Amino acid sequence: MRARVPAIHVDVGARERAIADSRGYVSIHRLIKSEDLGRWMTAREWVVPIDGDPWNWALSNLQFKHAGAHLPKAVRGPARYASSRRAPKARRC
Repeated sequence: MRARVPAIHVDVGARERAIADSRGYVSIHRLIKSEDLGRWMTAREWVVPIDGDPWNWALSNLQFKHAGAHLPKAVRGPARYASSRRAPKARRC
């Protein structure tokens, strides 16, 4: 069973609504880390408490994760706009 994460409910017009879920709740961890980063976190980013305690909101305890960062390159696929990549050949009609 998944542990409950502390969250707050935000109003529809609030600026925190950008990182809220569909029900209007924002995880306190996401809110604290977003303020530290100076931008809103994307849906592909998340925060994990290092000690595993969801009630420890200290910035030093929050670890930032990105969805593709933990996958090896072979699974992620090649870079889309790598400079070493050759230009595609022109198609013949």
